[in-house]
Amino acid sequence: MKMRRNRSQRVINRDEEVLKKILKIKGEHPLWGYRRVWSYLKYRLGENINKKRIYRVMKEYSLLVTKNVRLKAKRTSTRPKPRASRPNQFWEIDMTKMLIGAYGWMYSVIVLDWYTKEIIGHSFGMQSKARDWLNALNEAVNKRFPLG
Repeated sequence: MKMRRNRSQRVINRDEEVLKKILKIKGEHPLWGYRRVWSYLKYRLGENINKKRIYRVMKEYSLLVTKNVRLKAKRTSTRPKPRASRPNQFWEIDMTKMLIGAYGWMYSVIVLDWYTKEIIGHSFGMQSKARDWLNALNEAVNKRFPLG
């Protein structure tokens, strides 16, 4: 059995004062936890109150906010990248944004063969549009499969 010390009347009175302030803040902001309530009391109202006191008072009067566990994103298992064993088995398409002095931002779209590491298609333009991606992909297809 845990032994607890009785609180002095001074501490009880101070807790009641703090509780009134907490209830006023929680009335305006019901979703705030003890950290934000403490921060508001300390920095906005200029109260010199320990964070642990705020936590204890809010816990005694069931004013703590429960953590939202649902916000955690589900992680998918990461699969290793497939290894190409012959040319044209896997292609990669990638876009890079580059700052070119007088022209501003330029976009380079490149199609790469994973096996040979050869650039088989590319497109270069002032904007990143779907047609640039398709031009790079069509160039790669026509280069690797000229007969169709």
